[in-house]
Amino acid sequence: MAYQLKSDDWSLIWDKYLNRYIQSEPKRAKNVEKLVEALGAEVKTIIELGCGSLRDGGYLSKNFEVFGLDINKKVLVKTKGIYPKCHRIVASAISLPFKDKSVDVSFHSGLLIYFNNKDVLKIVREQVRITRKLALFFVHNKTNLWEIPTVKIRSIRISSTVLEDSVERSFLNC
Repeated sequence: MAYQLKSDDWSLIWDKYLNRYIQSEPKRAKNVEKLVEALGAEVKTIIELGCGSLRDGGYLSKNFEVFGLDINKKVLVKTKGIYPKCHRIVASAISLPFKDKSVDVSFHSGLLIYFNNKDVLKIVREQVRITRKLALFFVHNKTNLWEIPTVKIRSIRISSTVLEDSVERSFLNC
């Protein structure tokens, strides 16, 4: 069963841990950079879904136009002075306020663990819908807390039916 924390719950968490997150190494951002480089395509725009502290998006904003999306407005406001180049969007990852294929790269780190399977499928569909080149998922579990493997999907070659089947199959094997 998923936790599905509300925005106010996240406010309490970020009040307590924001500085710790900001000061830690942006590992996911570095992974995104490596994968973008390996892709070999021109990348201008990146969105981080469920960005929270914006640590990874902030790091990436040195070289890319970055959008940070989160349901919690308070944490986005708190990071405004820390990562001024990032665009902030208060919205749910379940219904993204972007046109189809409007960003080059999308990613999130640990976002999916807070949702039930039905909502995970909605998030993945939305992420693939808005992504032109590379959709990345960093998924935490009890065996990979320190180094998180990456699942990448090239959205241009995947239909929502194929994606849904593969995502559902992976849940059944957990």
